[in-house]
Amino acid sequence: MVMFSLIKTCQIEPLTFEVAGLKLVGGIAKPKKYRDKHKGILYIPGAPRTASEKLTSKYADETIPKLCKLGFSVFVFKFPGTGDSEGRLELNSLSLRLKVAAAAYDKLIMQDQLMKDHIGVNATSIAGHIACRLTELRPVKGLVLDAPAAYGKEAEDKLWNGEFTEAIRKPDSWSNSPAFTALEKFTGHTLLVYSEHDEVIPLPIQNEYKRIVTTKKDEVVLLQEAGHQIHLDNSKGNKNARKVLADKSESFFVRYL
Repeated sequence: MVMFSLIKTCQIEPLTFEVAGLKLVGGIAKPKKYRDKHKGILYIPGAPRTASEKLTSKYADETIPKLCKLGFSVFVFKFPGTGDSEGRLELNSLSLRLKVAAAAYDKLIMQDQLMKDHIGVNATSIAGHIACRLTELRPVKGLVLDAPAAYGKEAEDKLWNGEFTEAIRKPDSWSNSPAFTALEKFTGHTLLVYSEHDEVIPLPIQNEYKRIVTTKKDEVVLLQEAGHQIHLDNSKGNKNARKVLADKSESFFVRYL
């Protein structure tokens, strides 16, 4: 399985794990000298456009090999009903995805020579909510939130069969988001990134994340001339934004993990 574009910098291994009776598929990219002590990063993907979407985005393809070269192991996986993972996409929920993320974390820290106290999380869009909640369940040293979304507590158990959409369409349904509470309590460092022309995440949600992160004196980055889909769209603005995000993420993990 060829997962990343610059595989010469990595040792690639498929990994599977199980949640709620479902076999979930992922892959871990390890540094060439992975038998030396090294640190780990869990990459939590956002919502796919289709259930068959491939394992990694353009951003992951471009960034993960560089992280390997810097000495990190990076675990990427697919949620139920996406890629080669079992299950049905419409039976996902935020609660289920949080359980999956926790199980993926546990799979990552089982890897040989991994420094279990030096784990970072990189999360995109809807996965930003999940990553914040994960910090309440597992030790996370550094958190990169790329265009994170936030949802109200009542939306977390709603299935993606229409129930979830109905719940999040209620005005200000996000305002009591447990993601915000979790991030406020998080004691590690955070890098928060949004795009200048993000057409998906409402500005009030962006502003609340920015308030929390700046209060903690961590870094907020605004990607110029880019939209929400920087990982999938190859327009000039989004390509440039991916490079800035990659550089910032790599520097962040080197510094704080």
